[in-house]
Amino acid sequence: MQIICVKDNITNCDRCYKDMLMSNKISAYYDAIKQLEQIKQGDLILLYHKNWKVIAVGFAISNVLTNDMLKHDDRESFVYINWIFKANDDLNNSIDYRNIADGNPPPPTVSPVYKVNEKKLFEEMSKKQNLYV
Repeated sequence: MQIICVKDNITNCDRCYKDMLMSNKISAYYDAIKQLEQIKQGDLILLYHKNWKVIAVGFAISNVLTNDMLKHDDRESFVYINWIFKANDDLNNSIDYRNIADGNPPPPTVSPVYKVNEKKLFEEMSKKQNLYV
């Protein structure tokens, strides 16, 4: 199992991260499609948003799939994810990446992360979970 940080594609699409969370997947378009190929079923995925925010954590439950139903230029590749943590809609309970990676910046686009402290990650997730009473 690898831990992989995936940027939310907000540069190209300001709503993509919402689709990824609601559809239980991570997506890539255009040149970024090839970067998803390093993700394998069972990998732990951190969905990274701007300003050091990890907005979701989950396990890859598929290898890379492609949606060819879209027009060729917008072809989407994606990996289905079983999210075990999702930030709420306003993202105010997101996890600060610096708290789990000893201050190291998140990697670009899609990249294995070797400096995430798993214990700190799960501690942060437990603090940030939405509890409904």
